[in-house]
Amino acid sequence: MKRIYIIVGTLFLFSIIVGTQFKYDSENSISTNKKINTDEFKEYIKEKPYTILYFWASWCGFSQAGLINDYSKNYHHINNDTVQSLLIVASDTNSINSFMQSNDIHLPYKCLYEGKYSVVTRNTKDGSNMVSFINNMFGYKIKILGFPTVLLVDSSFTSLMESDKTTDAVRIYRYFERQKLSKNKKSP
Repeated sequence: MKRIYIIVGTLFLFSIIVGTQFKYDSENSISTNKKINTDEFKEYIKEKPYTILYFWASWCGFSQAGLINDYSKNYHHINNDTVQSLLIVASDTNSINSFMQSNDIHLPYKCLYEGKYSVVTRNTKDGSNMVSFINNMFGYKIKILGFPTVLLVDSSFTSLMESDKTTDAVRIYRYFERQKLSKNKKSP
C-alpha cells in the first residue's frame, strides 16, 4: 500500500512539474513581436546616444557562456540615460526560451529569424543573417562570422566598436562619455 502512495505521489509531483513547464513555455512563447521589425529597431537605436547589441546563437558555446557570464551580468548596469542594450538572437526562435529558462535569465531580446530550421544549415544561416542585418542597418561590413558579436553603435547608426565581450563595449562607451564631459568642462 505504501508503494502505491509513493507511486501516486511521484506521478502527482511529476504532473505538477510538467504542467509548470508547459505553463512557462506558453506564457513566454515567442510571438511575432519578438522578430526584429526594421522600423521599430531604427527608432530604438535613436532613443539613446549609444546602444550595445549582443548577437547570440544558441548552438555556440561561447555565446552561451557570454550570455550567462558577461551580457546578463552587465545588462542592468548598462541601461541608463545614455546607453541601452539589446540581445539579438541569430539562431532560430525555438531555442531561446528553453535556454533562458534553464539559466534563469530574464532579458528582452529580438530575433533575426523566426521559426525553426535545419540543424545542418544553422551555422551558415545564423552567420549570414547577422552579417546582412549589420550591413543593412549600419552599413558596416563584418568580416568575421563569429558568435557572440558585440557592437557598440551610436544613435546615427555608426558602428563604434566590435568585440566578443560586453565589457569591452561598456569600457569604450564610458571612454566616449568621459571625452564628452571633458569637452563640456573646457568649453565656456
